[in-house]
Amino acid sequence: MSQTISTLELIKSLHSLNIQLSVDGERLQCNAPKGALTDALKAQISEQKADIIMFLNNVNSHESSKIELVSRDGKLPLSYTQKRLWLLDKIEPESTAYNMSKAVRLRGELNLTALEKSLNEIFNRHEVLRTTFSETNNHPQQVIAPANTLTLAITDLQDVAERDAKAKELVSQERNHVFDLQQGPLVRVRLLLLAADDHILIVNAHHIIFDGWSFNLFYRELSELYKAFRQGQTSPLKPLPIQYADFAHWQQQQANSKAFQTQLDYWVKHLEGAPHVLELPIDYPRPAIQGHSGALISQYLPKALLVKLKQLSQQEDATLFMTLMAGFKILCYRLTQQERITIGSPIAGRNRAEVESLMGFFVTNLLLHTDLSGNPSCRELLQRVRQVALEGYENQDVPFERLLEELKPERDQSRTPLFQVWFNMFNLNGQEFELCDLTIEQFFTDITSSKFDLTLYIQETEQGIFIRWVYNKDLFKANTVEYMGQCFQTLLENMVAQPNQGITTLPLLNQQSRPAAPPDPITLPFTEFSKSEIEQSIPARFAAQVNQRGEQIAVKTQRYQWTYQDLERHSNQVAQTLLTQENTTRAALLFEHDAPMIAGLLGTLKAG
Repeated sequence: MSQTISTLELIKSLHSLNIQLSVDGERLQCNAPKGALTDALKAQISEQKADIIMFLNNVNSHESSKIELVSRDGKLPLSYTQKRLWLLDKIEPESTAYNMSKAVRLRGELNLTALEKSLNEIFNRHEVLRTTFSETNNHPQQVIAPANTLTLAITDLQDVAERDAKAKELVSQERNHVFDLQQGPLVRVRLLLLAADDHILIVNAHHIIFDGWSFNLFYRELSELYKAFRQGQTSPLKPLPIQYADFAHWQQQQANSKAFQTQLDYWVKHLEGAPHVLELPIDYPRPAIQGHSGALISQYLPKALLVKLKQLSQQEDATLFMTLMAGFKILCYRLTQQERITIGSPIAGRNRAEVESLMGFFVTNLLLHTDLSGNPSCRELLQRVRQVALEGYENQDVPFERLLEELKPERDQSRTPLFQVWFNMFNLNGQEFELCDLTIEQFFTDITSSKFDLTLYIQETEQGIFIRWVYNKDLFKANTVEYMGQCFQTLLENMVAQPNQGITTLPLLNQQSRPAAPPDPITLPFTEFSKSEIEQSIPARFAAQVNQRGEQIAVKTQRYQWTYQDLERHSNQVAQTLLTQENTTRAALLFEHDAPMIAGLLGTLKAG
């Protein structure tokens, strides 16, 4: 991270990693997921501590913008983000595109009483989880149900022959549950019993009351409550000062403020003349009404490339997000020949201390519009992207839905208004959480829906960069998205190798793998792609084992005894050696049957 990075940029970078900052008097408090707070980040926070405290105090010091408790007797308005999803639900009441579902596998002795009590505490603690929506004369309002006792739904699969297959079916079934926004409930919790010491916990919520940050809060609170209740203690959680309904009311009031109008004026000017459609090449005619049938392709970028991308980011006082966004915008430009590119990107929408501990729908979309004309160098384009991102962070209080009201784009039911491609860089697995001595792992199922034409979910890991391309199956074939992924990797590799080169002349594919003509189907060596999250590449699977069993023995022969970390180091050496060789697409391996053979095979796969 650059030593000259601005305080605002640092705070937003921390937010993108789900690292929460708050001020208690003169103390700066930091709440971070396990492993997210690196030594470099700690040093940066320490260096800018005074500026961070001043910034946060300034944000929260205006009494006129304080979020106050409002009466529950009157009509409770929706937030801007809620209102848009309410309208979309009116158009497509059977859609499941805005379901948020996660399943985790719990291995070990599970205390059902403590689990159920913990869930009840969470539901009673957060009003938004008990909220539904009524309508009077086309005007929606929030309806908060009184606190009640939840009975955890348990499905017993112990006598089922193919328990894992059946569990996967039920998790997918739950993900596709159609929520009724008026009747509710809008959060469902279900437990699958596979064996006495093997359970799957499914949490499924409608996005109108939930977001990714809420999932992290949910699991964090579940962890703390379960530990306390299992030991016969009371809840360790502090009472919430406000609820989501108070935030929604405050947001409506803020729309009349001078500061809000100033930010709105920025966005209107920023998007002036920007095309509302990104014309990516598609394989099928676009349906008259946008569908949400989706699929997933996974891609792995090696650690060596990640290191070089970070080096370029540091040189340009940019974040890794900005550098990857610049590379992706080059890809979009090369595929569309449109010189003005607008990409949607989420921001947590929690830049106030009062709402950091609230579950609810806070996340909103920033419309990051960049002019790519004039054949700028990669460095110059990165600076353009950086400036747009920083300005977006500074003007993030204007919800995307309010911007729609202001710009009034031409109604088109075949696509998302103003942007069709979403770029999201964050920890996809969310915060790790613990339930006493239980072993916890995510239980993945196939992606079946896509809110946009194309979405990139990007995750930085210790082993490299993991990308999930979620695409609309009504528009794209799988091999087309795979082709985009290969082009994206090639562009990034050439960006870091030749940052002063103009973006129009960067190769889209390495010469060895470039097709002679537009292929159908495209056949490229995509060793790092898979069709579902559970069918990961070998390097991705191995990386997970390194994280879980780093000190355990991975390979043992008469001459060698390597731990997972040892094998990781040896295979990385092979991969890095291969990546330094120019014009290399195939590697011939000569070895005897011993531990180096495994390192050679794994390193070759890591190099792609």
